[in-house]
Amino acid sequence: MPRTMKDILGTAAELKSRKEWVKALKIYRLVLEAVPQDHEVRLEIGDALMAMGEEALAEKVWTETCRFDILSGQPMQAIVAAKRRIERDRSFEQV
Repeated sequence: MPRTMKDILGTAAELKSRKEWVKALKIYRLVLEAVPQDHEVRLEIGDALMAMGEEALAEKVWTETCRFDILSGQPMQAIVAAKRRIERDRSFEQV
C-alpha cells in the first residue's frame, strides 16, 4: 500500500503505462482533491483523458490548467499547459 504522495503518483503512473486509464484517473482525482494546485497532476489527467479518446474533455482540462496557473501566479506552468493544449489541437496545424 502506498504511503507517500510519491508512491501514490507512482502507482498512477504504473496504471497509465498499463493503459488502465480509469484507475489512473481515480488516483489523480484523489490527489487533486488533496493538492488542488498540483500542476503536473492536472496535466496527467488531461493526458489520460486524451488517451481514452476524450479529446474535448482533455482540451478543457489543459485550458483550465492554464487558467488556474495564470491566476495562481505561475506563468511558466501556464505556458506548459497551453503548449500541451496547442500541440493536440488540430485547428492549429494550418498556422
